[in-house]
Amino acid sequence: MKFFLSLAIFIIILAQTGIAHGKEPVNNKVLIIYTQTGFENLTQIRILDSLIGHFSNNISIIKDSQIGSVNLEQYTHLFYFGLEQVKVDLRDSIKRFNGPVFIIGKNIEQFGLSFVTAKGETLIKAVSLKEKGLTIPLPEERLALKMEADSTAQVLLEGMNKEGKNIPLLIRKDRFYYLASESLFNPIGNFLGEVLFPFFNHPKNNLHNKYLRLEDINPKTDPDRLMEIAKYLKEKNIPYIISLIPVYSDAKSKTEVHLSDSPKLVKTLRFMQNHGGSIILHGYRHKYKDSETGEGFEFWDVENDRPIFQEKDEAVKKRQDFHSEEEYIKNSEDFERKYIETIIEKGIQELVTHKLYPLAFEAPHYAMSETGYQVLSKHFSTYVGHIQLTDQSWQGVYAPLFETEPSYLHGMKVLPETVGYVVDGDKNSINEIEKKYLINENFSDAYISGFYHPYLGLQKLKSLVTAFESVPNTEWLDLKMFDNRVSVPGITITSENGKMTVNKDFISSEYERNNFLKKLIPWTVSSGLIIIFIIYAILARRNRQRQ
Repeated sequence: MKFFLSLAIFIIILAQTGIAHGKEPVNNKVLIIYTQTGFENLTQIRILDSLIGHFSNNISIIKDSQIGSVNLEQYTHLFYFGLEQVKVDLRDSIKRFNGPVFIIGKNIEQFGLSFVTAKGETLIKAVSLKEKGLTIPLPEERLALKMEADSTAQVLLEGMNKEGKNIPLLIRKDRFYYLASESLFNPIGNFLGEVLFPFFNHPKNNLHNKYLRLEDINPKTDPDRLMEIAKYLKEKNIPYIISLIPVYSDAKSKTEVHLSDSPKLVKTLRFMQNHGGSIILHGYRHKYKDSETGEGFEFWDVENDRPIFQEKDEAVKKRQDFHSEEEYIKNSEDFERKYIETIIEKGIQELVTHKLYPLAFEAPHYAMSETGYQVLSKHFSTYVGHIQLTDQSWQGVYAPLFETEPSYLHGMKVLPETVGYVVDGDKNSINEIEKKYLINENFSDAYISGFYHPYLGLQKLKSLVTAFESVPNTEWLDLKMFDNRVSVPGITITSENGKMTVNKDFISSEYERNNFLKKLIPWTVSSGLIIIFIIYAILARRNRQRQ
């Protein structure tokens, strides 16, 4: 009897561990159909993609005009997003589909759903999740369709209008769901994420992951202050993430400091890696143009608000500088791909040279184009932080409350940052973080995750850790427990269940060769001098003996 009881407990723990570390198999195949004409802005589609990515890693996205090219029987779940009020010819296709259907935004009246009726538009200022009695104000008033639901339908979300009256916002009947808002920015996105659990018939995990990220560590970071933090976290037995920049670049002096110039810091980082810390690559210099490391962007031309299309000192290249739109796009993307490839390879190579092994990636200021994510996905399986939603501007970033694998990250898993960071000089900063996680803990599978700059010292970190420890039903995330893969030519790093494996060539990069020679030459010189001294001493002794 004891054996079977122990076996049952072991299976339960194993199942919970699988859920907590994102290893639960996902077999859902999802199709998103959207309506939009003219200039395409897929920001809202990508938020939806990010939310669905928690429940499926097999997501296809098409325009409504492409419906004839797909076999709906291949899919388990279907979403329609009406971004524009136009005539659509999808009613019969969606009626024939046998799985769950989720309709968002405009054109609802064209689908013949008898349980909802549109009565114009209205502005809402707050949203309520009826299941949990949770109401969150919107940061600004948002437009929503004014809907009426019949008595057979279930209202899952309500919006509060300017008069303080609640109106149906998300309605369900049987296998059909309808959301009367086309803006999915939070908190609506978070509420939609919660509703997707029953839509996908996905079990809810009330044990929340929390992580602490030490941000913007670079070769100029004070190793003594960092070691003080490392020893504190080791004593607390708290795993954490180290966001590491391999090169510090000073715009004023035009000098660079590499990790090879900071041996004491390297020693500290190895101590951290061996005692709870997991390293992630945070760019290479954390800058593109002439700004200080840690302040600048690296994968986004923020002055022109576009991807990196030319060298930082070159004149800005525009469409009129090329013979055609196609030539301009190809030239720009080719440069961006090569630029990002070079940075990623150098970053991994320099860290590995010093026996520091990155397990994931974080873009500086979370800014990166979709081309950048394509390149990045060839080298990293895990991304940390927020995701840039559009190539039109770096300011549109998003992260759901839970792990996700959206289609536009090309296979990378995202571990979201959800509560922000401690702001230097802001006495209410930790209180603001507490307000966020008190809301987040109401949502299923939600992360309680934020970051901290070590230059702020140990005492503020202790306050942040105390706040994190007060959140019930949480466990500290250990990145080494995830299935991570990092690779560039000559180097492969993997982790699983707390074990890291590194396979590399003996000399895997030019940086490593130069670093090896840098250490070898002084050793060779000093060894040669010792040998000469020994020979001289022997000869001198023999000479004395003869005399």
